[in-house]
This record gives sequence, structure tokens and C-alpha cells, in this order.
Amino acid sequence: MVNKKSAVILVLAVVFISYFVSAFSLSDISGKITGYTSSSEQIVCLDDDANSDEFDIYTAGKVSRGKLKNGEIEKPKIKKDICTKKNQYVKEYYCEGNKVKFRNAYCINGCEEGACLEHNELYLCADIDIGEEEYNGEMYIAGKTVDLTSGDVFFDSCLSLWTVKEYYCGWEPANTNTNIGEDEVLSRNIDCSTRCSKGRCLPPPKKCKEMDKGIVPNKPGNLNININNRVYYYPDECIGESSGGTMVYPDINETFCEYDKVESIVIPCDGGCSLTPWQSSDVCNPVKSSCVDSDYVNGATNYTDTGAVLIVDDKGKITSQFDKCKNGNTLTEYSCNGASLTKQDVVCNNLFETGGKCVLGECKQTISKCYDNDTGDNRVSVGTIYINGEASTEFVDYCRDANTLVEYACRKLEKIPGCKVTPTNSCMIAVMTGKSNRFEEEKREEFSCNCFEGKCVVPALQ
Repeated sequence: MVNKKSAVILVLAVVFISYFVSAFSLSDISGKITGYTSSSEQIVCLDDDANSDEFDIYTAGKVSRGKLKNGEIEKPKIKKDICTKKNQYVKEYYCEGNKVKFRNAYCINGCEEGACLEHNELYLCADIDIGEEEYNGEMYIAGKTVDLTSGDVFFDSCLSLWTVKEYYCGWEPANTNTNIGEDEVLSRNIDCSTRCSKGRCLPPPKKCKEMDKGIVPNKPGNLNININNRVYYYPDECIGESSGGTMVYPDINETFCEYDKVESIVIPCDGGCSLTPWQSSDVCNPVKSSCVDSDYVNGATNYTDTGAVLIVDDKGKITSQFDKCKNGNTLTEYSCNGASLTKQDVVCNNLFETGGKCVLGECKQTISKCYDNDTGDNRVSVGTIYINGEASTEFVDYCRDANTLVEYACRKLEKIPGCKVTPTNSCMIAVMTGKSNRFEEEKREEFSCNCFEGKCVVPALQ
């Protein structure tokens, strides 16, 4: 009996020592291997590019899975990260327990050799349809927003027949103990006045209709517009003036639809305008070799009104061209150069003190929560902070004394280049900027220089 007990004790000791040695041999890769068990199978999974964020889409890696033997994976099955969908996504493999999983992550600058290319923008979020949103109105565009750290893609979607869930980049602190910054992926629910379909509100039906379908003064063309289910008529009309006691009609006021609005243009007629019975459209043959611009007023072009240009060549052929938005910040303005058509691109942002954008063929003023009219950290100019479009009397650059400038600017959060985001480090830093969607924390800096009337003057900045 004593010998049998000794044998049992000896066997147990050998098993315990073997298990201890096996477990100890994992210490060098304990942070990488998952799914280790004490069973005879000992199936494990190893992800060589895993980090504290769990996924690293900017590093090409591989996942190995198999039986663990003597601290190594025996005959592992290997899955390497690969580029997919025309190099716009990366197929990122990772471990979940001892199982191999994968996820498709979007690469904002494309994918190469199994990794997303680094993005140059110092932001953590990208709204793919932002340019179109500014032009057309965000609820009418089915877009996507990307978390640039994880590559997760958030698609706008319909929550119901009448509500769209719109994703965008913004700033919203989760609590007072975090500074995770202004480039989070956020969402809001927007009510559709029509219906929601495929991640967007359907555009409203066309309200403005023309009989002559455009600027065609030599054809009759009543215009009607539906406003609150009531139809209003706008006929083309001759414009008269008295000449020697007789009424003459040298011009016609031609009405037309532009972006569902009623617009008009005065056109000179060759031989005068022909009157027609009441509530019918008058007609005229426009002067040959002529050009007329509807938004050329008092000797200047009006960039804040959608205009149209009518051109008549030497044979009487009529063509027209409408002002339009080239992108969210640039207006393509058409005008006349004698009897010829010309065009120019106008940056709407330069037309207004607080900035601007192009909407439906005209420049409109934009109102940021915070705007600095000397573009941020500008010490040789006196700047004023505008809050919601209104100039502040409190936040104006000034001289504290003859040697100290107090410079105000808007506050913006930017990512620190090369910094890795972790649960405790957002990699964000506050910088001075000329425009921001935050005004609750205007950033103020004090600079040493020869200060005079709110700005640094010669000698040069110190």
C-alpha cells in the first residue's frame, strides 16, 4: 500500500511540475495569446498587431491559431490583414478568445499591403458627405461618417418613414472627467417633412413650373407656383413707358423658375414687346447680339442673389446660363462681357466678416459660434471675437501694458501628430484658431512685445 501511495504522489507531482513549466513558458507572449486552457487541446490565438486599442488598422499584422506546445504554436493557421474593396477597406483579423475573427475597417486615404495609409488631417473623424451637405442640405444626402482611429463606418439610416438618423463629426464631452475631443462621431435624429428613404429625407416636390421652360421671351409662358396649396400666376409682361404721349414697350419682364423660386429678368426687345390679352404672357424678339444679367444691379454684380444670364447671338439664337455652386464654398458667377458670356469663381468665405458658403447658386453668410476676424494667433492685427455672428465688446485684443499683448482667438481641439489614442489619452491639444463651433472657452494668450493699440508693433516680435 505504501508503494502505491508513493506512486500516486509521484505522478501528481510530475503533472503539477509539467503544468507549471508550460504556464511559465507563456510569460514572454502572455499579452498576445488568448484562449489558453489547461485542457489537452490547449488551442490558442495570437494577434501580433494587437495593442491597447484592440485594433490597429494602420499596421499590417497577422493572426496565428493552433495548439500550444512547449511555449510555441504548433503548425499554426495564419490569417494576414489584407486590403479589400478596391483598396478602400482593410480586412483586419483579430483574436476573440481562441477564435479568429475579422472586421472590415474603412481607410480614409486608401489601403496598401494590409494596412490603412496614415491620414494627414489632424482629426479623429471624417464626414464623407460634408461638401454635399453644405450645398444641398444634410437631410437630403445619404452619407457616411468614419471614426479614423478604428475605421468604423456609420451610415445615415431611416429610423422610420418620417425620421432619418444623421451621423456627423462634432464635440460632445461624455463627462467632466474626460477631454476626448471635438472629432467624435455623433448622431442626431431629423424629422423629414416628406418621407425617409435609403438613409435620407426625400426632397420636397417641385413647386415652381413654367410653360415655356426657361428664359424664352419669344414664346408665351405663364409661370405658376404652388405656395401652401394655393397657385399663383406670373405671366411674362411688357414694360411700357410714355414717348410723345404714346405708350411704347421696349422691354419685357421675363419670369422663370430658379431653385423653386420665382425670378425675373428684364430683356430689351427688337422692335418692341407685343402685348397679349389679360392674364396671357406677352412676347418679344430680343435684340440680337446682346447679353443681359439678372443680378447685375447698379453697376455691380450681386453675388448674394441667384442670377441668370440671357445671351442672344447675331442670328437671334437664345441661350441662358444660371449661377451655380461649384462646391460648398465657391460660387460660379456668370455675367456679361459686352454681348458675350463670361464667368468667374467667387470664394464666398471672403465676402463676409464671419465667413460664407455657397447655397443654391448664391453666397450666404455663415455664422460660427466663435469667429476671430484676425484669423486666430495674429499679433500684428487687432482682432475681435464674434459670438454667433455678433461682435463681442469683451473679447477684443488689447495691450495690458506697453510690453504685453493680450490676444484672443477661438479654441479648437486638434490631434497631436504621431500620438496613439488610449483610454486615458485622447491625444488632443487646444490650439488658437480663427473659427470654431465652440465659444464657451475663448482662448486668451499673453505675448511679450512692444504693444500699441491692441497689436505688436516694431521692433519685431520677441
